Amino acid sequence: MKIVFKKENYILFIVVFILFLSCCVGNKNTTYSKGNGVELSGVSFLPNKISSGETTKLMYVVQNNGDFDSDVELYLQMLDDKWTAKKDFKKIDNLEKKQQDVPGGKEESFFELTAPELKEKNTHITYNAEIKMCYLYKTQTIFKYNIIDSFDKQKEIEQGKYKKSLPFFQNSASPLSVSPLSKQPLFITKNNNPITLVFEVKNNEDGLVSNINRCTQNPEAKDINNFEFEIETTDSDFRIKCDDEDKVRLVNGKITFYCTLDYNYKDVKDKNSVIIELTSKYAYFETQQAKISVSSLD
Repeated sequence: MKIVFKKENYILFIVVFILFLSCCVGNKNTTYSKGNGVELSGVSFLPNKISSGETTKLMYVVQNNGDFDSDVELYLQMLDDKWTAKKDFKKIDNLEKKQQDVPGGKEESFFELTAPELKEKNTHITYNAEIKMCYLYKTQTIFKYNIIDSFDKQKEIEQGKYKKSLPFFQNSASPLSVSPLSKQPLFITKNNNPITLVFEVKNNEDGLVSNINRCTQNPEAKDINNFEFEIETTDSDFRIKCDDEDKVRLVNGKITFYCTLDYNYKDVKDKNSVIIELTSKYAYFETQQAKISVSSLD
């Protein structure tokens, strides 16, 4: 296996290295939990009950719980036009990734807002405000499939010696993950019959993904839920190509896509595994709302 040591591929190399260590001790695959990637939380007014014309703070917490550094943009929206805000946009540069047991970069801050003047007495109005967060991120996934020569092992195959199971795979800590649906071992034939591989992309968080390469407050609808990716093998004797020109559209937070693995039998008949790498870069959006009560002066 040949790996080029580029700075942006350092994490990918570490994942591959962990993969081989893991294969020696077992076939454990990725498990998912909420909070991978950059998380927006704690959006609330402080105080959340004020008088007409007073100033309050819309608090928030942003933390990077994923495997990649990221620039983050925050947009203040859904605010009544009668309110005034010192700022309605903030940017956090290079929020650092987590490292083993060390939490990732974190910012706890606020937007400062002034309530409108309510002229009528005994008036109480509840207002909403929302913070939209956008950050640039990526998903990197490694798959390792075992290979069986169906010509050389025909008798063992007929005897049911090789039981099917999902391959080893490892996802980066990211909001989107990719899982294999095709089981191993993969059978190669003298006729070079291509192998169909099936994968599932899943959005594990509550936000939206877009295939744009920069943050914006309002991405176009045509760019939402698009998952673009690059996929390749670490062995040049295998070639992989996917349907839909390496772009799929998520429906209800997930989608299944199909790929074909090609080979020449004489080049791969002595090999026992193939490693596939998938990388996707995208913008990810999350929003949180808060309420505040404003009362007129007596």
